[in-house]
Amino acid sequence: MTIKTVGELTYKVSMEHYQACRRQPGTINRQEVDRLCRQWFTKEFAV
Repeated sequence: MTIKTVGELTYKVSMEHYQACRRQPGTINRQEVDRLCRQWFTKEFAV
């Protein structure tokens, strides 16, 4: 994946390092995870 914009970089980092990006490590925002998973599946598998 070639990164062209800050938005693409943010997306890539959040997908690969979700826990490390959290303000409070070890916590999960279930709505955010659901949204990120849907975005990832849509992008990766053209669903």
